[in-house]
Amino acid sequence: MKKDSNLSNRVQKKLISIQELSEMIGICESTLYTWVKSKKINGVYKFGRCVRFDLKSVLQWISEHEVRQGNDQEDEFRDPIDSN
Repeated sequence: MKKDSNLSNRVQKKLISIQELSEMIGICESTLYTWVKSKKINGVYKFGRCVRFDLKSVLQWISEHEVRQGNDQEDEFRDPIDSN
């Protein structure tokens, strides 16, 4: 029987709950639910009423919204809610 080489790639996703994400990044659950509903956060999986987040995708999304400090310019502020 041939082994599925993509099996390990498919199994590597680490899904976490909204409570785990809330505790991890210090954002209240209600805010996370709002972001999920308005599609402002990446890596969301919905199974019926159950919401899970792909940890790798969320961490990348967070890093993309990092506030970066310029040399003599004002700090760049990127609001995760208004990222357009």
